[in-house]
Amino acid sequence: MKQIVNKVEFIREAVSLGTDEGILETPSQCSAMAATICRWNTREGKPQGVQFKQNIDYKTGVVKIILCQIPKST
Repeated sequence: MKQIVNKVEFIREAVSLGTDEGILETPSQCSAMAATICRWNTREGKPQGVQFKQNIDYKTGVVKIILCQIPKST
């Protein structure tokens, strides 16, 4: 599993792949990673009609993200 050194770069790579997983340098960075993903979803994903669903293991620092379409509201 690849090491996540730069959180933003990890997310940008995942956009082209559609999904990605990696491990943070330390589990204490999990909250910062969750905030970075949330910020990307709001600022960049929402205007494009997509968002990342995230699964972060706060004990091990393993991060899995999947790019999903945002359902259109009627």
